[in-house]
Amino acid sequence: MPGPFPINNTFMKNFIPLSLFALSLLSCSTTSSSSISHVSSDSSPISSQSPDVSESEAEPIDEDFHPEDYELVWSDEFDGTSLSKENWQYEIGGSGWGNNELQYYTDHNETVEDGLLTIHAKKEDTEMEKGVTRHYTSTRIVTRDKQIFTYGYMCARIKLPLGQGMWPAFWMMPQNNYGEEGHTWWPTGGEIDIMEARGRVPSIASGALHYSADGPKTGRHLYQDRSYTFEEPIDEFHVYAVKWTDEFITWIYDGDPFFSLNRSSWNRGYDTNDDAPFNRDFYFILNLAVGGNYDGGLAPNDDFVEAEMNVDYVRCYQEA
Repeated sequence: MPGPFPINNTFMKNFIPLSLFALSLLSCSTTSSSSISHVSSDSSPISSQSPDVSESEAEPIDEDFHPEDYELVWSDEFDGTSLSKENWQYEIGGSGWGNNELQYYTDHNETVEDGLLTIHAKKEDTEMEKGVTRHYTSTRIVTRDKQIFTYGYMCARIKLPLGQGMWPAFWMMPQNNYGEEGHTWWPTGGEIDIMEARGRVPSIASGALHYSADGPKTGRHLYQDRSYTFEEPIDEFHVYAVKWTDEFITWIYDGDPFFSLNRSSWNRGYDTNDDAPFNRDFYFILNLAVGGNYDGGLAPNDDFVEAEMNVDYVRCYQEA
């Protein structure tokens, strides 16, 4: 999910890479679409090798498809009547978040009821500084400083909104900057997009990994992504997950592993011989953006009034 860190606006992304390179990947589900890896305009093409997903995944159990050798270490089941302040905090504002997003994020566009968190995107005006008006509102919540994790099976059961201009996301960002003070937060610190989707495309969601091509030297952006096509549309509930270890990150939708990257594909520029930058604490983000670069800047149709993103739970399992 493109977007700057809320406090440091150096988190700006170039989300229009000018060159593409082939990604050497595993055999995947027949329901997933082809994969393309991307580089920013100042990058050189690379290739990557992925682990055999069938070998890297333990047998899943339970409704969230977590590996049988993992145990639950944290969850929010949204059983109350308001957002848990022990787990979440709001990110508020309408700066465009580095992606030309059209909404203003508030601290009141969500409800918790009947075991569901619902994020509401609405057509309503918010006056900002310098005479700027945002014509939509929504909510973006994070577990930063509250619930942070290194490695695990991270999952959420979510029902997404349909409609042009809707950009829902479930993703993770680093708790702390990477390396020495002064290095750019993004993309050097990494980003794990567990799920993002375009509301006008009713059966497809995708996952992505963002990082620096040469570590903290220049912060040159690379990302690799893959989309997945569901038999049932995204406005039905689906379980979106990653299995994140010190060797690989695998994307798993409804129990189906469809995309995997090993650490050699992202660590080569960090000169650390480990899995940096994905070897540190990350936090969860849930948000429903309106417009933005992800779908070519398309805004909602003129008759848009409101859309909802429903979240049944967010869970983190780790190896027992």
